[in-house]
Amino acid sequence: MVSRPHLLYATRRSGACHVVCGYSHSVALLKCEQIYTWGRNDCGQLGLGHYRQSPGPSEVKAFAKYQVNQVVCGYDHCIAMVFEDKGRDVPPKQYVYTWGRGKEGQLGHDDNVSRCVPGVVALLQSRGIRTIAAGGFNSVAIDEVNQVLFRRMLRCSPWVFASKHWLQHIV
Repeated sequence: MVSRPHLLYATRRSGACHVVCGYSHSVALLKCEQIYTWGRNDCGQLGLGHYRQSPGPSEVKAFAKYQVNQVVCGYDHCIAMVFEDKGRDVPPKQYVYTWGRGKEGQLGHDDNVSRCVPGVVALLQSRGIRTIAAGGFNSVAIDEVNQVLFRRMLRCSPWVFASKHWLQHIV
């Protein structure tokens, strides 16, 4: 148990610009657009490729070639919105990744499997996602036309969107 705050040396060089927490894991988004995770990891919520806990920050290597724009945490899962710069005259490609506990289908991969490595959410490709959110066992995104897309806490439920107070399936 930590009795007083202490500096996380892994974040010292670049500096953290955003920090989020799940039930017992934490994620720091650094100014260099990379993420570091630490804490409990029994569901793979640290995204490090294993299920061992990490008392201090470790870089999530899956995002080494991407610019992480946003990261959020649910109870035992994480969501990241990332961009891949394809060059000067090509618009960057956008991806939404999820990892961690997937038993309630909250990762959005059309199964109930937990993952210790971040995976792209295929159903959100080419939807122009603007922001992401997570809460408990749910995952939410808002697309370029301001539709709210969310993954409900029901087993293997589809991604759905809410527009004009109605709920409609996107797949």
